[in-house]
Amino acid sequence: MLSRPGRARGPCWSWTISTSSRAQPRRPRWSGCSSTFPERWPSSQPRGANPDSIALIAYYPDGAQLTRQIRQAGITQPIIAGGSIYSPKFLELGGDLVNGVLTTVPFFPDDPRPLVQDFVKRFVAKFGEQPDAYNGRAYDTFILLASVMRQFGIERKAIKEGLGKIKDVPSVVYGKVAFDTATRRVADPFVSRIEVKNGKWAAYQGGKAMR
Repeated sequence: MLSRPGRARGPCWSWTISTSSRAQPRRPRWSGCSSTFPERWPSSQPRGANPDSIALIAYYPDGAQLTRQIRQAGITQPIIAGGSIYSPKFLELGGDLVNGVLTTVPFFPDDPRPLVQDFVKRFVAKFGEQPDAYNGRAYDTFILLASVMRQFGIERKAIKEGLGKIKDVPSVVYGKVAFDTATRRVADPFVSRIEVKNGKWAAYQGGKAMR
């Protein structure tokens, strides 16, 4: 795993690299520290460890830099990154070397599901730009509350109880909404797998949508 630099004690940027594979789940771990943000990362070490894949935890500026250095070092294993890299800037900063990087996001405007595409089409027609995850969540919230009020009533208590009972409300973010009453979170949420393909974000075609 390649992690974003984080502050250690004093004026020091820290970095950590750890690797694992099916054959050896626990592999060596390296760490280091420098007084300035490192211009180069020790990306040759994962190559020697020969991991099955690389987990990248970083925001898009650092993630793009790390990915470029990994590929320039001749490391070809798949890179699976946290959703914090999801930005047009990741593509701009990384160039062709970030092609193939995988991540997950709660909402992707190019998601081929008809419900999503209908929402995106109407949003673009009204606002002249594609919706982001916040727009998708806001849209879902109104659809959810409207469904609850239709089924259970408009009084505060009815809405509160209805949120715990509502099932399978269509959602552009979660697929379908039903709440886990123990965690108060959406049960079994849909997650969009995406990849960088030909310099653009695209729906991942290598497997089924992840739940």
